[in-house]
Amino acid sequence: MKVNDIAYLCGYFSTIGNDVEKLLSGDSFWTPCSHSAEELEAERKYYFPEFVDLCLNEVKTYRHHCDQEIKVAMTDGTDRKAKLTGINVYLYPFGLVLYSIGVRQEAVELSDALNVLGLRMTLAAENGSDFEKYAVAPLAELAAKSGAGKLLESGNKYKLFHVVVADGEPVAQDELDKLLFSAGTLTMYDEDDSMSFTKEYFTEIVSQGRVSVFRNWGALSLLDTFTIFAFSPKEFMLGVWAEDYFGKLYLYTLFRKFFLFRLNHSFRADKSRISRLKDDLETFERNYSFPVLSYNFLPEMVVKSMEKGLDIPDEKEKISEMVNQEKERKEAETGDKMNLFLGVISALTLFSAIWDFSCLMDGLFVFGETIGTVTGFRACTMLILGTICLIILLTRRFRK
Repeated sequence: MKVNDIAYLCGYFSTIGNDVEKLLSGDSFWTPCSHSAEELEAERKYYFPEFVDLCLNEVKTYRHHCDQEIKVAMTDGTDRKAKLTGINVYLYPFGLVLYSIGVRQEAVELSDALNVLGLRMTLAAENGSDFEKYAVAPLAELAAKSGAGKLLESGNKYKLFHVVVADGEPVAQDELDKLLFSAGTLTMYDEDDSMSFTKEYFTEIVSQGRVSVFRNWGALSLLDTFTIFAFSPKEFMLGVWAEDYFGKLYLYTLFRKFFLFRLNHSFRADKSRISRLKDDLETFERNYSFPVLSYNFLPEMVVKSMEKGLDIPDEKEKISEMVNQEKERKEAETGDKMNLFLGVISALTLFSAIWDFSCLMDGLFVFGETIGTVTGFRACTMLILGTICLIILLTRRFRK
């Protein structure tokens, strides 16, 4: 099957003190992207204002447009051609710098398109390649100048959003599911092939991650990929998928995923910073976790699928568990310190009571002239301690 594949490989790095926007604006390689007031107002007809303001106003975007043909070396020793369409850098809050690398393949076999993307999704074996020269190197330079430890903080694999377009009439739903699964896993699925995925795994993945509303296209959301497979879509739909589904919904979902992933790692690495991390989490949830993004049902359905595919609920649950555990641990430590403090206070109070009672008895009976001062004070001490022990025993017996 011949297809066109429009792909965006995405990752992120964290800035450390340096002003990335200043670096980008001072480099002619990057061009700032802006939106007019009319464009923002038009977007607010479809999406909630706070979401539009984040995506198109608060987040600063810089782009390097290119139309560069590259060769990708395949594992069988042959080369495949693809085209780099551009590199985008997105400056999100909390020092998160997201980026995307546009890759386009036209009129290629589906299996070849998937093999090219599969090889490019990992950072391994890129030195000297066209992809490394034209796409990775500029981003790596920016990350280094920003003080980032590495270009890709979430493992060794990019996240992938891609739209696969085939000509012709829509296929049956079960056939579309197989195409979605193949495109989403970047591996051609053949249920008759003994080396392919099991039928049970295929069914589970498709049932959990599929978005199916229209006959001529469907989507599949997985941890590493979000795939749209379409048959002869209208031109405007390609724009919607690129500008809205990728440019707003997927990038926003990645921002949430990457923030929670980084926070989760920071919690585990340094428990002493938990107060600051909790403040960051509360600020993030208050300002950037929008309950609803769009006035329309389909974007909402898509973004929920993206969140589920990226395991965002699980990330939040892990963080909540660690925060609660650390809170319980600190409360226990505070309780132990308070118990020690109360114990010391109780001991001092008891000593004071013994001393005051002994002095009172000495004033009444003059121990020095009767049983002796030391013996008198010892007797008072034993009397008070005995009384306390008796009260404790009687209290426990009555409770039983």
